Amino acid sequence: MISVVVICHNYGRFLEKCVSSIIKADNKFLKEMISKIKKLSEMIGKIRTNTYGYEKYPKKTLRRTLYFSNNLKIRDKIEKEDLMTLRPYDPNSIRIEDINLIVGCKLKKNIKKNQIVKHDSLWLKKSLA
Repeated sequence: MISVVVICHNYGRFLEKCVSSIIKADNKFLKEMISKIKKLSEMIGKIRTNTYGYEKYPKKTLRRTLYFSNNLKIRDKIEKEDLMTLRPYDPNSIRIEDINLIVGCKLKKNIKKNQIVKHDSLWLKKSLA
């Protein structure tokens, strides 16, 4: 026989009168419980990592691209307030995930509002691969 002690508590604070109950479980009950847990995990299955064919078009079109939100002059430093994300997605532009690498960089040329952030308009500290 295996005994398990359960202590009741309320939101992290132990009650003044802790109620402890002992659940006695034999090996047969534990084996049955473990087999049910294994069946449930098989029913749930694996987490899907690949994309299906019908998901590729929406995934590509729902993406966003970095745009400049203000008019900026040559050699100005870029701040987060100077950037915004808009549709459509441009695969030749800088990815949104690289926004922290862009902030603080200087501009190579004058920029107009709503222009796409591209590699050729920035003096980058690191290469964005």
